[in-house]
Amino acid sequence: KKEEEEEIRKITSGKYIPKRRVVHLDLKGAAPKLSYLVQLLPLLSSSGATDLLIEYEDMFPYWGPLHNISATTAYSLQDISALLQAAKDNNLGVIPLVQTFGHLEFVLKLEQFKNMREEPAYPQSLCPSMSEAVDMVRTMVTQIMEIHKDSTHIHIGCDEVFQLGECSRCVNRISMENDKSAGNIYYDTRYLFLDHVKTVGLHVAKAGKIPIMWDDMLRNMPHTDIKNSGIGKIVEPMVWVYIEDIDRFIDSLTWRTYAELFSGVWTASAFKGAFGEKEYIPNLHRHTQNQISWLQVMEREENMENLPVIFRGIALTGWSRYDHFAVLCELLPVSIPSLVVNLLILSLGGLELAVSRRINTVLKCDNQKNLITPDELQQNPYQWDVTRCDYPGVRASALLSTYHMHRTEVDQLYSRVKDTSGWMTSWNMKHSFSSPWRVHQIMGKASFLPAAVRDLEIQTKRVLALYLDSCTVSEWAEQHISVLAEKLTELREMGHKLTERNVWQRGPA
Repeated sequence: KKEEEEEIRKITSGKYIPKRRVVHLDLKGAAPKLSYLVQLLPLLSSSGATDLLIEYEDMFPYWGPLHNISATTAYSLQDISALLQAAKDNNLGVIPLVQTFGHLEFVLKLEQFKNMREEPAYPQSLCPSMSEAVDMVRTMVTQIMEIHKDSTHIHIGCDEVFQLGECSRCVNRISMENDKSAGNIYYDTRYLFLDHVKTVGLHVAKAGKIPIMWDDMLRNMPHTDIKNSGIGKIVEPMVWVYIEDIDRFIDSLTWRTYAELFSGVWTASAFKGAFGEKEYIPNLHRHTQNQISWLQVMEREENMENLPVIFRGIALTGWSRYDHFAVLCELLPVSIPSLVVNLLILSLGGLELAVSRRINTVLKCDNQKNLITPDELQQNPYQWDVTRCDYPGVRASALLSTYHMHRTEVDQLYSRVKDTSGWMTSWNMKHSFSSPWRVHQIMGKASFLPAAVRDLEIQTKRVLALYLDSCTVSEWAEQHISVLAEKLTELREMGHKLTERNVWQRGPA
């Protein structure tokens, strides 16, 4: 252990290392088995994580009047207690995340709470001017805090509030505030947003915890609006950018505003769920570039002479789906290599050779696996050969490698039939006019695929069940394997129709 500590000290000497490295667990609709989460924690801790940011959504076992918010597959209080104890045993703090404004689909979709929507047609954003809605959010936060007594911070969400100030209550409230101000201050939807953040933030602060919020709704707000609201003394913003060019989204003026008004600022990168709603394997090259960019930006902004930013730490987000109604994106088990690689980059300050060697050691890769270096990632961004390693989730990675191969084969066949072939077009189908030999030639090369896809479905349900609940396994299989089976069925039926004739009418066709 001393040798390891000495090696880490050498690697990190003179580097910028964020004080806290927080791993985001997004449980919405893709909840890992508790046993799998507990199995992951030693790996996260040894890779440099200091905390977990747990976004329960409907997997938290709310009680009393909020009971219906919880999914029927939600964790039990005993499950959460076991997870929190396991985190403690691995020296990991826990920051629970509960949405309190936007992204409340899991609440507002329900009949019981639909009257709390800002817009009746859209179950996304809460009406901040309805006292029952605000009370409901307070109760959610209270129940979360009651179970997370040791947590120093509570993340209250507040990102992407797409519907704001549109209901009659909010319109009337803004009008009344403007009447009272007599022209001294002009109130608009920004006031509604900031006031709700302040209300929820104070509720958390009164319990002796520090509220964190996503920053995106603040980015284009005037400095004076944020300052006058008073939220700067209550909450800490978490600045999220998941691409390589962070300065494109957060300019110097925004950093100076945050530095002046907030006592502490967090940042957020991503290790999965950032580059496409339907992605199934992370692009490690892009994610590592995101971490390296954040290290450079955080070091720069912390060392500014004028209003340096006081950074609390960085969260590596790992989204399971883009919102409650979206399909699944990358699953956690197949994203463990990305998580470990990106966590070690943040913990050790970069991706030089010594870090690459440490990555291979932590992932228990054999000596046939190429070191994960910047050049290697550029050439092989998805790192399909991580199946040469031994980490919790490697069997899921092997499964995804097979899925990727068969998906490519099915898509190529489908494209050849639909877009390239001159014998299986919609015209051929409409007139039942084609060359049976040509059709057999096209389809014959892929005769193994239906059986391969059937076998893949069996393997999918068997392997993913090691890590995820049965509902998530079924959903993923339906969104991925069933799509391949449906395409093959469509092509088989086309082939059958085009080869059932052996005599044709006199021309023209």
